Amino acid sequence: MTSTPPSLPGKPEDSISVHPVSTVDFVQPTSIVDFDKLEYPVVPSNVADPYRQFEVELPAYFKELPKSKLDELYKDKSLLRGYLLAKYGEHYQTPRDSIVEDLRKQQEYCERRCESNDKSQRVEKINGSLKEYHALLDKFNSSQVAMYDKLNRMSKKAMIEMMEADLSRQEERCQSIVDDVMVIPGEVSDEEVTKFIERYKEERQRYYLKREKLSRMFEDRVGQLES
Repeated sequence: MTSTPPSLPGKPEDSISVHPVSTVDFVQPTSIVDFDKLEYPVVPSNVADPYRQFEVELPAYFKELPKSKLDELYKDKSLLRGYLLAKYGEHYQTPRDSIVEDLRKQQEYCERRCESNDKSQRVEKINGSLKEYHALLDKFNSSQVAMYDKLNRMSKKAMIEMMEADLSRQEERCQSIVDDVMVIPGEVSDEEVTKFIERYKEERQRYYLKREKLSRMFEDRVGQLES
């Protein structure tokens, strides 16, 4: 039995799909300045275009000059420029004078605008800013003085002096309790002795705590400072 090979589909024809290409027309930007309304003339950017090229008529005696002199004139740009200006300078004098005059009018306009500005308002604004600055500076200086005053009161030397004075007052309180008992007339009762011991013990304990904190302050090992 003979098997028939499968048939393949035909090769598709090459086709090129053409997609329309969108084109964007370039729009020349328009100037936002209306030159007709300006108070001064504007020198156009193409003012020199008509004068870039001009015909030069060589005088007849150039034909009699040796080639070395002609080469010298051609290679020496300053000499050639001076010759052309001397011979054709009047051709450029009129546009030159026009450009200079337009620039002079622009300068006069700028000077008038500068003079028309109200300088007093600017000076007043600057003075107001300076006044505000000095007020802030005075506030800063006062705050700085207060800050250093508080820092000085919290220095180690100031704290030691404060703790020594507090310890001395605590010693006086303990001695005052003893003096109060010593001036009691007659025999002291057991109840009074008990109250004296409790009171003296409490104040003396505070005294030793304050003295311990003072010792720690001298040794730079102070933790919490409480009265």
